[in-house]
Amino acid sequence: MELSAYTPLWQAARTILDVRIVDLCRRWDRTVRTCGLDDIHDLRVSSRRMREGLLLFSPVYPSAPVRKAAKRVKRVTTILGEQRNMDEALLFFTDLHREIGPSCHGCLAVVIAELQAQREAVLEEMTAGLARIDRHALQRLLVRTTRFPSLLTAPLEEVDSFAPVAAFARQSLDERCAGLLALVETACREGEAEAQHRLRIAVKHLRYRVEMLSFLLGSGYDGLHAALKSYQDLLGTLHDLDVFAGMVARRDLSAHDQRTVSAAIAARRRQTFAAFRALLDETPLAAICESLRSTL
Repeated sequence: MELSAYTPLWQAARTILDVRIVDLCRRWDRTVRTCGLDDIHDLRVSSRRMREGLLLFSPVYPSAPVRKAAKRVKRVTTILGEQRNMDEALLFFTDLHREIGPSCHGCLAVVIAELQAQREAVLEEMTAGLARIDRHALQRLLVRTTRFPSLLTAPLEEVDSFAPVAAFARQSLDERCAGLLALVETACREGEAEAQHRLRIAVKHLRYRVEMLSFLLGSGYDGLHAALKSYQDLLGTLHDLDVFAGMVARRDLSAHDQRTVSAAIAARRRQTFAAFRALLDETPLAAICESLRSTL
């Protein structure tokens, strides 16, 4: 059905979550067929969107079934996580091998070969993990959970399942924005990797909510969504670089190779952090949150 600001909350919840279920199952089937890097990533993201949707609309559903469904979906996210991390590491070190001077080519070739071998093992584990989950049973659980909101007595007394979805949407986005903005000041300091990681997660969750509530945002949606994606990409790169730096530090490399590779990663991190700070100046997160609030 077509949604609007005046659609009752319970009806909007069912419709939006139906879309998420269909997307999750479609991407699952494709990933099982291809085991492709992009398909694995897309399924992982779809599982996260599904969980965010369940969390977003949990106030209009009985709590126990929603928790059970979210827990089952999280298993999918977890199974796919190591594969995604391995693929990103392979892409990064292969690119670094092309960029860095020949003096480190040997050590990077060893790292890449080790990662390729590990990827094969992780891929087998991922495939087996997905096979252990009955996709059709999970689909039935999600459908059964999301088709029956609490119409007469919502789990939270302050939530009216028959009220227009717009008011609920504004409150839910305000909650995500408040948590996100509390992290910005610390994340602006270059050495605060943990704050930047937490900000990445907060931006990601806000972006997923914005996507699900896009029908309320009109012509401003594309710009707001693009800005959030830019933040998520930059903060994601910062986190990946921190992970890759840790991988290098734990490897038994010569002092020269350790310094050279670590310096190359550090240089990329400085460039990425500079881009993050420039984005904060150009399109502040506070301004994005205010635009969301004013639109709703």
